[in-house]
Amino acid sequence: MQNRKDISKAFEITIMNEFDGYLKTFQFKKIDHHTDDDGFLIDYRNGNRYFRFSGQLHQRDFPFWFSLILGEGESTFPESDWNAISLILMIKSLSADDFSKSNEVFSIDALHITTSDIVLKIKAVREYLEKYGASFINNDMGHFRRLRSEQNKNREPYKIMIPQKDGTYKTEYERHSSELREKYSV
Repeated sequence: MQNRKDISKAFEITIMNEFDGYLKTFQFKKIDHHTDDDGFLIDYRNGNRYFRFSGQLHQRDFPFWFSLILGEGESTFPESDWNAISLILMIKSLSADDFSKSNEVFSIDALHITTSDIVLKIKAVREYLEKYGASFINNDMGHFRRLRSEQNKNREPYKIMIPQKDGTYKTEYERHSSELREKYSV
């Protein structure tokens, strides 16, 4: 399977088959999904919490990958860029061994991947989620919020370039991203 759209579609179908029923038992509902040549996106939500599965297969964004994001708040940019962390970060915080193994799970070798490979990857993601994301699933947000805070404390807000009368540019932090950084760094 080398066609990027076929790979994206296979991931989308496999994720929905594996996670629709599982997440529904925790009152998460699928609210969005789409796929195209360049990747896929599937969102599940329960109140203020959300999961986002996404994959990037754009030919200029090599190496190809996919991720599972855990978020609290709006799932739209720019807030989603500040209110969420990856499952990989949850894994890294609790197990160096599983963290090193997870890199392979979340990579996509578009030249050699098969439907069977995709099924195995998604089953491994579910196992990681059950093991490392159980607190988030069960609305115990302490560990998630600590990791999100640590992640955001080290990030700079977005910068914008403002043209000056003399033809130069002045760099400033964008106000809204500064507010989001502050909000999600506590």
